[in-house]
Amino acid sequence: MQEITDKNINEYRNDYRVKFNHELSPNTNTLKDAEFNCGFSSHESKATNGDNRTVLQLNVEYLSDGRVQVSSLIRPYKKTLGVWYWCTRTLSCDLKLAIDIKDYYGTWNRQSYHASEAGKSDSKLSYVFFLHPITYSDIHFG
Repeated sequence: MQEITDKNINEYRNDYRVKFNHELSPNTNTLKDAEFNCGFSSHESKATNGDNRTVLQLNVEYLSDGRVQVSSLIRPYKKTLGVWYWCTRTLSCDLKLAIDIKDYYGTWNRQSYHASEAGKSDSKLSYVFFLHPITYSDIHFG
């Protein structure tokens, strides 16, 4: 097992002495940090406290120039008569994103992004992050 690395793992695909628990492909969790692999598609997280709710949305868009755009939207909601409505509230955030990128040489690179707001009365907070043009074999939120 000590001779199998992320750079040569595919060489062992048909080796009868080695058993893999799942099929190998560039999109599976054969990653250095599979326990933190959050995928790389849009995510939504909700926090509800009584009639107040805050929703965080992360959206991923692949641009034609090779960049990847990650946008975030934090929006407050108020429940009235059983229906959730957008509202204005004092919003604070400390948003930290980690994006792990595995290049075609098998090297992992992490790009970290940070946005914060100390308290702003608004109906939303939004931030946009751009990943530099890259060629990659795997990419995901870390």
